[in-house]
Amino acid sequence: VTGFAHRDTMPPRPASAVVAVSTLIAGCWALALGGVFAMPLPSWLLGLGGTALSLVFLARGFAAYLRAWRKLTPVLPFARLDRLYFGPLCIFLGAGFAILTKGYLS
Repeated sequence: VTGFAHRDTMPPRPASAVVAVSTLIAGCWALALGGVFAMPLPSWLLGLGGTALSLVFLARGFAAYLRAWRKLTPVLPFARLDRLYFGPLCIFLGAGFAILTKGYLS
């Protein structure tokens, strides 16, 4: 399920809820950076958050190709799907946040 050795069950509900809420916040942040709607935050804080999200997604994306991550998450099909889809998707999202944030840091 998660790719970790010796784990064959879903993560606990609270952990899954944290991931879901974090994903929702990241999506709203991207919409705010793109000017779709306004967040009640100063622009420097919006840019700082976008930079942080960019770095988090890029780090997770590139981690998919590190030997240490492979040792941590060796279970198939997660390990294969991580290299083929999840890693590239995270790199794409990180680059997208970097592009959206560029105008806020000038």
